Amino acid sequence: PDRTGRGLGRAAALALADSGIAPSQIDLISAHATATPFNDPAEARAMRLALGDDMASIVHPFKAQIGHTLGAAGALESLAACDAMARGIAPAAAGEGELDPECAVRLGSTNETASLRAALKLSSAFGGANAALVLTPGATPGRARPARPVFVADHVLVREALEAVTMSDALAHRHPHLHRLDRMARLVVSAVYRLGSQVGFEAFAGAGLVVGYSLATLEQNELFDARRRERGAALAEPRRFPATSPNAAAGECAIAFHLTGPTFAVGGSLHGGLEALAVARDLVAAGDAVAMLVVAVDLAGGPTAALLSAAQAPSIDEGACAALVGSGPALRRLEGEIPRALSSGQDWIWTGPAGHIELAAHLASLP
Repeated sequence: PDRTGRGLGRAAALALADSGIAPSQIDLISAHATATPFNDPAEARAMRLALGDDMASIVHPFKAQIGHTLGAAGALESLAACDAMARGIAPAAAGEGELDPECAVRLGSTNETASLRAALKLSSAFGGANAALVLTPGATPGRARPARPVFVADHVLVREALEAVTMSDALAHRHPHLHRLDRMARLVVSAVYRLGSQVGFEAFAGAGLVVGYSLATLEQNELFDARRRERGAALAEPRRFPATSPNAAAGECAIAFHLTGPTFAVGGSLHGGLEALAVARDLVAAGDAVAMLVVAVDLAGGPTAALLSAAQAPSIDEGACAALVGSGPALRRLEGEIPRALSSGQDWIWTGPAGHIELAAHLASLP
């Protein structure tokens, strides 16, 4: 995580602004709290950035009681916070021992009766994806905003990543650890670099990024698991593990281009590129992002070919399509519903076109 806590703090501040709840009304913070020397100090700083240095909120680190449930963690911790508010309890923190002085927050040694007006739920995911929710025990009025028009500024299609020397020359000053990028991240970064070269990198200021997958990180997962099968779990390659997270390529791209808007990955079928475009359009239309980069990316390889063959689906070529959408005037306006797929029929999930080719075809068809 960002050691300053700025990303998570920005998510918390935006959630508070969107809810209309004042920072002084937050009586409970449901923390991500992984008890690691990187996460916890950064999260404590994020809390202070959002709530102020004199925050009095009780902090609940639920992972100390149930462990880290990965993708389920945010949901379970939110439910615990809601239950605490419903019962009128400021929940205690499990565990004992000396506290890190950089994580000096208010922890309860026992459950205490309390009237909790609102709770702030913080979550951080692999790849630098930060999320925050404001929870209240009763209904709060929504803050309706008119939808903004959304335009496509430009898009590019790439078949392969930049060569190592070219990427180093182009991005060495932008990313501190280019040598760590896996094949997927190199392809995503290359596509965004090509797009930035066309539209101007200043257009990325304040933008977010959503990566749309057809088959997620299947090829990277196979690389990681091959060594586990060959040598046993104790000798699995830890350096390959981070890239098995679908958010990893999005996070590496955010580092390389200093993206500060919503950044994450989606992919519910072979048509993840169109899904990413729809999510990005909604974020910009709602005013939750000033602009969004959309990248559909696909890798080719043995596991991908085997899965598509077994599903009697068309093959997918390697490549990426990157687009920039925003609310300012541009060549093409995104109007109406974005289709879930360009194909139709009962079995559309496994029917081509798919992935980056499908996204490029749809963008090219816009009037």
